[in-house]
Amino acid sequence: MKELESYPCGKKPSEGYKSEYGGLIVSLKLKADTGTLSFFTTTTVFGTDVDITFSELVIESFMPGDAFTAETVRRLAEGA
Repeated sequence: MKELESYPCGKKPSEGYKSEYGGLIVSLKLKADTGTLSFFTTTTVFGTDVDITFSELVIESFMPGDAFTAETVRRLAEGA
């Protein structure tokens, strides 16, 4: 992080700005009966000019953003 912070770049976030992931990830927070679940998403886009089947295939995956969410999702999946 120190190396990244040393690079000349744009303005730093204001002091009122709160980010758990340094502004790199925007988390999705859902309030559920079990508590607040936190997720982040990754998107994979398959693009090729020779295979029309994969020309616009997109896969979006939601990953747990904290240990509580990971454990809660595991527990819910076992009960399904």
